[in-house]
Amino acid sequence: MDPLVRPIGGREELEQCFDLWGSVFGEGRRFFQSRLDLDRTYSPATTWVAVADGEIVSAAQLFPFEAQWGGVALRVAGIGSVATRPTHRGRGLALAILNAQRRWMEEAGSARKGFALALLFAAPRAEPLYARAGFHRLPFGTAVAWEPVGWGHPPYRVRPVAEGDWPALRAIYASQLSHLPMGHIRPPAFWADAIRWTDAGEPGGVRLVAESGGEVAGYLFYRWGEDGRARVLEVVAHPGHPRAAEALAQEVYRRAGAGRALPLTLPVGHGLARGRPAEPGPDRAMWSVVNPAALVRAIHPVLQRRWVEERGPLEVAAVPGGMHLRWPSGERTLAGQNLLAAMMTGLEGDPLLQGLFPFAPPYLWSLDHF
Repeated sequence: MDPLVRPIGGREELEQCFDLWGSVFGEGRRFFQSRLDLDRTYSPATTWVAVADGEIVSAAQLFPFEAQWGGVALRVAGIGSVATRPTHRGRGLALAILNAQRRWMEEAGSARKGFALALLFAAPRAEPLYARAGFHRLPFGTAVAWEPVGWGHPPYRVRPVAEGDWPALRAIYASQLSHLPMGHIRPPAFWADAIRWTDAGEPGGVRLVAESGGEVAGYLFYRWGEDGRARVLEVVAHPGHPRAAEALAQEVYRRAGAGRALPLTLPVGHGLARGRPAEPGPDRAMWSVVNPAALVRAIHPVLQRRWVEERGPLEVAAVPGGMHLRWPSGERTLAGQNLLAAMMTGLEGDPLLQGLFPFAPPYLWSLDHF
């Protein structure tokens, strides 16, 4: 009998998924249970399984969120916790779940706020699986071995986060999205829940703020790894206080001791990477167009705003896997990886369309992973 692929039926099956994920991944059962139990937006409809002989043998989780692109909100499906029992691998079960999730998302895409894109972070060995499911790997992040230049003293006081700081931290994060093209829109519940599930899964996190004149100007989250090195999860400064990030990084560098460089994975273009040797980030982001109609509906106002009117009216229509652009003197189809690359990295060098798709590095951090 072919395996049955469907959303879970209740808490008992979710418990079986926790056991499956805990046995397959190194983080253990507690990590996955904390992530879902402490997420107040969780719905059982987002946990999908393959059932064979009455047993859950494969599972994957969908984390809905909103991202902004050019100032408009896109509904994105974050895909994570994709796992199959060793006894049932090689049968296409994980791919069947991903395809079933895509069909469900495509149907949801007919709604006004349907899913436009999907995002996951893939280990190298899993990339072929996700490619078969319609995902495309795109450049993501910058890796820097950070050390202070000189030991200047930026005019900020660095201290632990206090309870009353959270509204300021949310505002600082949001201020980045006001001038960067692509990022995760974090509702207030995300901040409270993400901090709780991160602590539950990986205890020992440290949170710092940089303060100037009694106001919070930036923040940094990090935790100590098993190798004794500090792992920075996120470092964000208010646009009006770019040196706040430097003050925070200096403090973590000082705490780490031994004069070792601080490994940072940063969004492309982050101020802490400027003037330092950098490499492509280690995270492997893979994107997919879920519902072209939902995507076109969302970004059409941005494209119209960016279009040079002297070329005549621009028509934008959804096509399988992407969109078709038409104007009086020409037309162009962007689909699949070409469309995703245009949205995520821009079309620099294309004199016709680079105005529609400017340089656009995604602004995502460790807390945005699935």
